[in-house]
Amino acid sequence: WAIHRFLETSQCVAHTIRDHKEHSAHIMGGLWGIRKSAGLNIQEQYRAYLLNPKDMGIAHDQNFLSAHLYPLVKDRLLVHYSNEKRYSGEISEPFPFTWSDDVYCGRIEMPSQPIARIAGGRFTIRGQ
Repeated sequence: WAIHRFLETSQCVAHTIRDHKEHSAHIMGGLWGIRKSAGLNIQEQYRAYLLNPKDMGIAHDQNFLSAHLYPLVKDRLLVHYSNEKRYSGEISEPFPFTWSDDVYCGRIEMPSQPIARIAGGRFTIRGQ
């Protein structure tokens, strides 16, 4: 649903998800996307970043995304969040379900014991 919502929101050229209490990077590595209409060449942007890298105390990919890419797209970034993990001026939408430490994007899950399912276009969480 989050990716579909991003695709439906034409004024936004980038998307990220911050749905865990530890998701504090402006753009989460592995939880982001960007449209061609952003007009950015990611390879060129990364090369430019390497000329003056900034260590923000997070993983290398998130340093690049947060320090270099975020300022270029923040006014056109759609953020899906929980736990109030949003920053001033962002276009943001809360997750439509209650957050728990068991269900969040990026969680490693064993296929034999799914916590959440999508069936018939409907998202359900075990126990809710």
